[in-house]
Amino acid sequence: MGIAWIQVYAPRQGAKFYTMAQKLAMVAQKAYEGRRSPGDSVVYTSAAIMDQPVEAGWYRYDCKVSFYWDEIRA
Repeated sequence: MGIAWIQVYAPRQGAKFYTMAQKLAMVAQKAYEGRRSPGDSVVYTSAAIMDQPVEAGWYRYDCKVSFYWDEIRA
């Protein structure tokens, strides 16, 4: 089991960039949640978006993706 952490930053220059950061975080969430990697070895079980406080002029969203994998060797 593991966690992949995706961070999305956009410049703090108005609502347009705030919305862009939100949309990019949603793209990351949709790309992973409930998906399998090619070859089905990694299964991404859930993805959650977390709005973070503004940092030094940047909007930030985190996307936390839980996954697991099984590896069988002969």
